[in-house]
Amino acid sequence: MFSNHSSSSITQGNGALESVYLQTVEAYEEYFTHLKPDGILSMNRHYYPRMLTTAAQAWHRLGRSDFHKHVLVFERYAPDTLPTVLIKMTPWTAEEVEEARSYLNREIIGREREQRASFPSPLILRQSPFQSAVICGQNQVDALSLLIGTYGQKALPYPVRVRFSVDGSGQSAEFHLDGQQIHDNQKVIFPLNPPWENVRGRLISVQVSSENTQPDQAFSLWLDSAKQPLVQNIKIGQGTAYKIAFNPVDPAGNLLPAALLAQPFPRELAARADYRLDPVDDNRPFFNMIRKTTRELSPRTSSFLDGGTANILNQQRLPVLSRRLPALSRDVLCFVVVGSMSVLFAALFIFLPLRWTKKGSGIWPAMPWFLVYFSCLGAGFIVIELTLIQLCTKLIGYPTYTYAAVLFALLVSAAFGSFFSRRLLAGHPGRWPWIFLALVAYGGAFLAFCQPLFAHLLQYALPWRWIAATVLIFPLGFFMGMPFPLGIAALDRCYPAGIAWAWGMNGFFTVLGGFLSLVSAFFLGFRMTLLIALGIYCVALLAYAMISKARAGLARA
Repeated sequence: MFSNHSSSSITQGNGALESVYLQTVEAYEEYFTHLKPDGILSMNRHYYPRMLTTAAQAWHRLGRSDFHKHVLVFERYAPDTLPTVLIKMTPWTAEEVEEARSYLNREIIGREREQRASFPSPLILRQSPFQSAVICGQNQVDALSLLIGTYGQKALPYPVRVRFSVDGSGQSAEFHLDGQQIHDNQKVIFPLNPPWENVRGRLISVQVSSENTQPDQAFSLWLDSAKQPLVQNIKIGQGTAYKIAFNPVDPAGNLLPAALLAQPFPRELAARADYRLDPVDDNRPFFNMIRKTTRELSPRTSSFLDGGTANILNQQRLPVLSRRLPALSRDVLCFVVVGSMSVLFAALFIFLPLRWTKKGSGIWPAMPWFLVYFSCLGAGFIVIELTLIQLCTKLIGYPTYTYAAVLFALLVSAAFGSFFSRRLLAGHPGRWPWIFLALVAYGGAFLAFCQPLFAHLLQYALPWRWIAATVLIFPLGFFMGMPFPLGIAALDRCYPAGIAWAWGMNGFFTVLGGFLSLVSAFFLGFRMTLLIALGIYCVALLAYAMISKARAGLARA
């Protein structure tokens, strides 16, 4: 699977709140059960640490153990390149890991490029050390060199630390230079004893740091046109190489410790990360919503953070709006702004006309209970509608088709319920509680059985899945269509001028409920959100009981 940013997922337009059903625990269970004993799951996607914690939980549910021995992850030395995650049904061997690394780098090995000084690196200070990497184009290396620029300084008044390491081989070398030995624009040679062997095509990491904090005394490395340091004593490979980000046979150097993939999920350990690492399931499939902080992140200072994840989170940040507020991110800001503006304009266009017109200025018996009743109907209906859209996305797949199917089923069934409500309730006032009880009972049954039903129905073609979704939703919509005309009829007999308030409260809480349903789904999950919506209808039942009691008291008077 190469990413899952398909046309259908993009058209959904939810960004971080997109339901990513291809990256949930249940999805990984499906992937693993379809693989043969020698099969491998290959996936390319950002946020690979969260992919692994989610896959680890699915692995555990299937009764398997030692998940970390079955995972191999490769990254390229570029921030926008998707990592490659390989999950093998049998444990990886050292020979297989090396074979995979050589295969991914097959086009890089053998091609070389010439290095020429192009521009200096950013100033190297204690708070901003230099880190980069080059691809070795030869098999044996006995010395390395760097070209250092001191900006006219004859020497540096502080020591400099230089470290070289070869990815995946355990070979490394560290040097501590006296600043008096460093001169402007002169090459510094670093002999390797013993020489490095079998390094052709491997990534050589370069790290340079100092304790200096004064910019006017800082230095830089000369870089080539590819923004890589001039390591002049070796041949340089072309392009960026794949390095091992998670090694199943040598876990000591992995970004993610094996303990993070253990079960039950180690939440205390994951809490050290500056982004969300908890597994994602079908109840809360918001895989992309991983932000925990709006500050700028760096793999050097954050636990378990890879460069690709840090790059995406930092790109989504916005400039500081004021000195007193932290920097906001695009995903969080859009979510808050859209929700807030929707509620604001709904209040302006609904409550101001009602408050300053003759129709909306009156007061009638049991008015607070009527307002509560119609508010609950607006919030409950929209929360159930939006939650059903999210749930049925797994069944139908295409967002456009899902919206059409759910809206069609709900609106048509609610229209039928509204049409038949007078006939079913006329002359039988004792029947009205059964509407709410039937709605809550069917909603609870739907919630209990929808996931296994959807899993079974996924095997059928799209038209059949669409029909199945309509049939499952229709009874719920039928009962949801009855309470509103029931309340309008009661208000019409009590105080007809109050019907404007009924529509206004219903409309406002439809907008507010739509916004809060997203908040609830993210923090509590779809199941709890649907239960809250059913609870809102229970509050509406209580409100209607109080309305009926007040009307009965007026009739006796």
